[in-house]
Amino acid sequence: YVHYLDGRFDLYGGFSHPTEKIVWWSEGIAEYVAQENDNQAALETILDGSTYTLSEIFETTYDGFDVDRIYRWGYLAVRFMFENHKDDVNQMLVETRQGNWSNYKATITQWANLYQSEFEQWQQALVSNGAPNAVITA
Repeated sequence: YVHYLDGRFDLYGGFSHPTEKIVWWSEGIAEYVAQENDNQAALETILDGSTYTLSEIFETTYDGFDVDRIYRWGYLAVRFMFENHKDDVNQMLVETRQGNWSNYKATITQWANLYQSEFEQWQQALVSNGAPNAVITA
């Protein structure tokens, strides 16, 4: 149902019209709506070391059907953006709703550059239950 709503209200022309990659968003938003802040599988994929950068996540396709990349990392990117940059998400949706795919691409490319370090820190906070990473020295 989330895919229908996303395609109907967030993507100009529905799922067949985007000229840029939107898998991260479409699957990530569906996972986020379904799981909210309780997605243990996504936390486990951070811990297993198979991490992706925002740039890689934004380039996700269904080719090869990498479940972790499509669903877990899509979820993590969407959750990160909602929790930390909701105004940016709203601006992105203005572009996707109007079919401005080149502006959408420019927006997510900018995010990949601006927010990568913050995304990595946010992941570490998630897996440490929000506690800062401690360094023990002898």
